Amino acid sequence: MSRPRRFALGRTAALFVAGMSLIGALRLALPHLAPDEETRLVALQDDWQSGSPGPRVLQMRSLNPEYDFMSRTFLVLALADRALAHPSRRSASVHQMDAIIDDTLAAEEAHGQAHWLMSYWRPSETLGTGRSLFVDGEVLVMVTARRMVADDRPELAAETQRRSAAIRANLGSAG
Repeated sequence: MSRPRRFALGRTAALFVAGMSLIGALRLALPHLAPDEETRLVALQDDWQSGSPGPRVLQMRSLNPEYDFMSRTFLVLALADRALAHPSRRSASVHQMDAIIDDTLAAEEAHGQAHWLMSYWRPSETLGTGRSLFVDGEVLVMVTARRMVADDRPELAAETQRRSAAIRANLGSAG
């Protein structure tokens, strides 16, 4: 390897280490600037108070539909955790999980899986079934978490089976 190339690689590595060190130092020195867990969860829940996505969710979607999709999954998981840890919050959590899951499934039904994906995704270039493993997997996680809290919607049991079969087929293990 030539001397200029070694120098460039060394400088790049040094900059990377310095940047990561700075990020770590800031995280350790300034934890009081980050909102606590409860504040973050309440803010996410506020985005769904009307039963449909609020302005912040729609703004996130305009930046990147995958951010919107993943935030739905993480919120459903947080609500499921909360409902299992605090049974007194179960009903409200289930209601909000249902709103998120129903809106997610309705949007996919109306617009297809591409609704949740960046513009580079092409079903024709997807190995397997042409379906998105990301979308099927995230929906399966949301529905399963909801069913762990309350398994009282037969259509979600059917959705679990449908998504599981799609994932198996996409991975080439259907049989």
